[in-house]
Amino acid sequence: KNIYINRTTIEGCLIQNDSLILFYEWAAKKYDFDISIIDKLKIKTRKYLTQELLADYFRVIFNGKTKTLIDYKHFNFNAYKQATQKCQPLNDRLRKTSTRAKVLMNFIEEHSIANKDLAKTDGWTTNFINYAVEHIANQSKAENKSFGSVFKVYFPELYDIIRRLQPDSRGEI
Repeated sequence: KNIYINRTTIEGCLIQNDSLILFYEWAAKKYDFDISIIDKLKIKTRKYLTQELLADYFRVIFNGKTKTLIDYKHFNFNAYKQATQKCQPLNDRLRKTSTRAKVLMNFIEEHSIANKDLAKTDGWTTNFINYAVEHIANQSKAENKSFGSVFKVYFPELYDIIRRLQPDSRGEI
């Protein structure tokens, strides 16, 4: 049997540290936002905002989960704001994330893309993969490297899945 247990979701394979630069380029073009806002945010909040944390936030915005399996409902700033304004108790999900985390999520959404504007099946994964494949093909040609050797730098887990499922790959895609 061919069984592969992945440590994350497909969103986690696509939006992670190694692919963030590609993801930012694609998302800025696709959703028309200024990526320099993210750089300014990193400078302002550098004490606690790392690339890995930004990857988590964008993964959650795009309907994925954090490494601890926290989804968007835990970060929903508007639900949090409504509950606090009405002096209502927070639901279990909203209590699991800090106010700072919710405020940061809100800032990222206001300056990039909001979760409410995305659907789980709106085709963003296909669109992003197509963008990444074209970019990687151009880069591999320019650097005179194999497509697979460049692909695995950006998407190590996805590369491993494809390699294992492709019986004739001889370890390369």
